[in-house]
Amino acid sequence: ENMWINAGEFPGVDDNKNYRISIGELLSHGLNDSNSNGVIGLDDLEGSAFENNIDDDNNGYIDDFVGWNYSSIYTPNQPLDQSGHGTHIAGTIAAVTNNAFDVSGVSWHTKIMAIKPRQGGQEYESVLCTEALLYAVNNGADVVNMSWGFYGSVTVSELFEEAAAYATQLGVVL
Repeated sequence: ENMWINAGEFPGVDDNKNYRISIGELLSHGLNDSNSNGVIGLDDLEGSAFENNIDDDNNGYIDDFVGWNYSSIYTPNQPLDQSGHGTHIAGTIAAVTNNAFDVSGVSWHTKIMAIKPRQGGQEYESVLCTEALLYAVNNGADVVNMSWGFYGSVTVSELFEEAAAYATQLGVVL
């Protein structure tokens, strides 16, 4: 409900022609709970007709359904949170109400775009963080939370500073 879904990667599914896709629209076009866990998730897209190894929206990323995982070229593109930090922050921002979890976010109509610039324990990599920021901005993010969990001092590259300036020029809040 509050997960950003990349409408461009689901050709023919945007029934309302508003560049937003609901879970209902995905279900009506053949996506189902393939592992019977009661949740429609990334694992249900694996092997589906939607996972076609084509960059359907021509943004340079193949099958980027809900975001992108920059943390490793050896893992599938599943920007999942292993440490819990991202989930905690996303919940603080956008947890929906009336869901039996006794939690609500500060902006429950917000869509969360999952982007993973690094793996837990991985060193800061300026190029990956820059690419992650540009992906968010170029795919319509209005606000980018950059609590990337770095400890100590980090030297920010000129490339990242340019990307941050670009985001700011477009009105994105960092």
